[in-house]
Amino acid sequence: MTPPTPLPLQRQLVRLLLGWSALSVLGGLVLARQRDPFRRGLGLQWAAWGAVDGVIALVGLREYRRNLAHLRAGKLRAPHLSRLQRLLEVILWVNSLLDVGYLFLGSRLLDGGRFKQGTGWGIISQGAFLLLLDASHAILLRWRRA
Repeated sequence: MTPPTPLPLQRQLVRLLLGWSALSVLGGLVLARQRDPFRRGLGLQWAAWGAVDGVIALVGLREYRRNLAHLRAGKLRAPHLSRLQRLLEVILWVNSLLDVGYLFLGSRLLDGGRFKQGTGWGIISQGAFLLLLDASHAILLRWRRA
């Protein structure tokens, strides 16, 4: 029996991350131009995280397209699909742990001045979204494998 392909979840993950990236960069650029130091700190974090997330999403999109082409060409057999699904799940769990670290690091900045607080909340909001995205997709992959 051929295992289910992780490609639909990979596509969904990439699309969500690309959308989040675009919103983060746009919102961040608007906030970074504000006079209020809190908003500037928040905006700079959103813009920076959005840019990095965008690069990661584009790499993920390239990998998704490559995997899809291999699947359509019959080059992805059951062992490859299982390995791909386990690899994606491991990456998402590791990312989830990193996301928890981002929440912790952001919280350490909340006791500072307005700019530092905005920076902290920028990191926390990005880390929280990424934790939700990564952990939920890791759980979905685990359920599909069970």
